[in-house]
Amino acid sequence: PEIFKSQIFKSPNPKRETLNLVISDTENQKNNYLRKSKNSHTMRRILALVIIILLAGELAFAVRNRPVASVPFEMVGSFVVINVSVNGSGRLRFILDTGVRNTIITELHAEDSVDLEYSRMRELQGLGSGNVMNAYVSDGNTFQLNRKFKLSNRSVFVLTDDIFNLSRQTGSKINGIAGAVFFANHVV
Repeated sequence: PEIFKSQIFKSPNPKRETLNLVISDTENQKNNYLRKSKNSHTMRRILALVIIILLAGELAFAVRNRPVASVPFEMVGSFVVINVSVNGSGRLRFILDTGVRNTIITELHAEDSVDLEYSRMRELQGLGSGNVMNAYVSDGNTFQLNRKFKLSNRSVFVLTDDIFNLSRQTGSKINGIAGAVFFANHVV
């Protein structure tokens, strides 16, 4: 392409200005244009490479986070309730509550049976009422949500007194609360 350059020349007559269009096609201007063109081309290549790397990262993230299992749940009032087998027990019903850190068994009914090995007693605080509650701690438990989805080496706290009365409040059998640690390392 030709490079155009315009210059304004002052006429010897102070009342008159003259505009002269000078067409120059010097080697220096060609080299500057080509240099800018090469830099632009290089920048486009770099931009394209960055976009490809970002897209590849997104694809890898999507592959790593592919669904592991579908977990059925039931809405009881405003609560999400899931069925869980603890250490091969029959199904226990837990409210899914990510505002609570750990999994807590609040009550067991006559028909419920679960095998837990308690390692210690612990005081729990900050569960709604602000009162200190005592709970037995059982470590190394396995939670089974369905045939495909099993969570191993999980802790569960068992309250000594059911101060929540979740079954009575919801009108449905509730055994406890599945806290945020329940789904740790999984995208829900």
